[in-house]
Amino acid sequence: MNQQPSITIDRNFLQNSFGGDLEAEKLIYNTFIQDVIPRWQQLESHLTTGKLDEVRRVVHSSKPSFTFAGLGAMVPQVEAFQKILDSEPQPEYPLLMDHYKSIQAELENILPEIQNEILRIQQAATGDAVVGRQDR
Repeated sequence: MNQQPSITIDRNFLQNSFGGDLEAEKLIYNTFIQDVIPRWQQLESHLTTGKLDEVRRVVHSSKPSFTFAGLGAMVPQVEAFQKILDSEPQPEYPLLMDHYKSIQAELENILPEIQNEILRIQQAATGDAVVGRQDR
């Protein structure tokens, strides 16, 4: 997807949380890309096969990672998905899939921004010119 993300990284949160420690930010971004995103990508399969306990576990355990990565604006979507997963009677598959796909689309849209932040941090560490950063 080449859409402009509707959610952007909250750099103020990161600055307040990490005090400008770029290596800490890079670690958070890399963890998000290497751990959270792959687990979210697996949710579609878990939803399709009815493994809702696994879906609940991933959603619950991933929620703090969104905030730590400066993506706190996505937490309400994640919480809404979690609430639907926990509702009784069990929601229908199309509703669950719609919520999942909405969050997954946001992740796909924000991924290039996260990758640019990692590149920016790497360039700053080597003294190269910082390019591509857009404060929003």
